[in-house]
Amino acid sequence: MNIPNGLSCLSRYYGKKVIILLEEYDTPMQEVYVNGYWQEMVGFLRSLFNATFKTNPYLERAMMTGITRVSKESIFSDLNNLRVVTVTSEKYADCFGFTEGEVFAALEEYGMAERKGKVKEWYDGFTFGSVTDIYNPWSIINYLNEKKVGTYWAMFRQMINGWFGRCRGVSNGFLRALPAGDVESMNEYMNAISFEMFSSFDTGKGTAGKSEPERFYHGFVLGLMVELSDRYVVTSNREVNA
Repeated sequence: MNIPNGLSCLSRYYGKKVIILLEEYDTPMQEVYVNGYWQEMVGFLRSLFNATFKTNPYLERAMMTGITRVSKESIFSDLNNLRVVTVTSEKYADCFGFTEGEVFAALEEYGMAERKGKVKEWYDGFTFGSVTDIYNPWSIINYLNEKKVGTYWAMFRQMINGWFGRCRGVSNGFLRALPAGDVESMNEYMNAISFEMFSSFDTGKGTAGKSEPERFYHGFVLGLMVELSDRYVVTSNREVNA
């Protein structure tokens, strides 16, 4: 039974038009693209979406969700009646998760009003359109059930601090020495990094086939100085327009 006939049978059986909810419409698209049979599948998907969402006489309304941008030049070329709502759209901006008022009301109902600050610290952070303070429903529901913050968030924080915690102090030491004109401290920093981390392969080859290590060091120092861009105008070798 093909898709249009299937919808027709449903409509006749229930005596009403149908509502179609298609979640993660882009998942099969990604799979066929990654696995190398996009051309075999694209025609089917185009026909499926057209027959289901555009020319289907039994359709009351429908909603599709996904993370891939809707391109009306691809499989949606025959489906030009879509209203695309993205994370920057104002329409339905407060419907993609729990608002802060809804979350706080739920905490009060569960006798957890004193944990509002903790929940906001861990789970607030989504913005849709101009609406801020949108919370992930799955995370909030789990928190209400388990009465504790998800351990995976603590794991991520510990992991990231482990990656960048030590680097932050070293970088700031160099940046403190630069505005102060402390050349000795700057040299000590560069020598330590050069001996411990840099490789002869990092310098590459120049246009004449010769190694040009100063280019690599120049880029490295420029990367350190970028952190000062909120206080200084940082520029590098500028291109000259003919």
